[in-house]
Amino acid sequence: MDKNIDPKPKKALGQNFLLNEEILQDIVNEADIEKTDTILEIGPGRGSLTELLIREAGRVIAIEKDGELVGLLKDKFSNTKNLEVIEGDIRNFTLKEKPYKLVANIPYYLSNFILRKFLESENKPQKIVLLLQKEVAERICEDPGKMSLVSVMVNFYGKPRLGRIIQKENFEPVPKVDSRVIVVSDIKTPDNINEKLFFRILKVSFAQKRKKLINNLYNGLKIDKSELLKMIKSIGQKETARAQELSLKNWHDLYKKISEITR
Repeated sequence: MDKNIDPKPKKALGQNFLLNEEILQDIVNEADIEKTDTILEIGPGRGSLTELLIREAGRVIAIEKDGELVGLLKDKFSNTKNLEVIEGDIRNFTLKEKPYKLVANIPYYLSNFILRKFLESENKPQKIVLLLQKEVAERICEDPGKMSLVSVMVNFYGKPRLGRIIQKENFEPVPKVDSRVIVVSDIKTPDNINEKLFFRILKVSFAQKRKKLINNLYNGLKIDKSELLKMIKSIGQKETARAQELSLKNWHDLYKKISEITR
């Protein structure tokens, strides 16, 4: 490969390369990287973010699906000892190293998958710093009343907060929407919770957003409606409540009530 020629972004892989170095440095700063840290980067592209990460971290593992870009990265960083470039699909990749932080500008279409994969993993990252579609990032950090399944899931495992907004003109090619940084810290699995049951309750509750919570729970769990009504009222919600109206505490309390009768 000619080292002077950068491969063009591939639409099929959702590639949008971030060009602004000041913004890239802001993303790195959000991760609070120390020299002892291992960083996992998903979709390093041409290596603009990678270049800053290897200056700060003890080790960077960059996984890239595009073979053409893998060749470019290995050429570009051929003398870099603290970088490992892996050709592969993140959907089929398991990281064994621990502890680590996840820092990446990811394809929009993989946002929910990546958050679920790494938050639900036994080997969870210490911190996640991702560049997401602006609306998706903001939805994750919504207050009760507008919460979605993914926002409850992220809040279940950690503490999300919003970072800077990045205008679409800073990318090549220019996407249709702006992006925003999201940071998830204090990541852990809550004690004394059956994750499988907790997320089953969430999934059936959000199955049909316009339906009342009590109807979704009845359809999904087949628990007597009178019992469900008592549970919903006991957590401080009305019979007409919908899933998006519940707070994380409401979900924990509802889980406890349901788990008592489904053991």
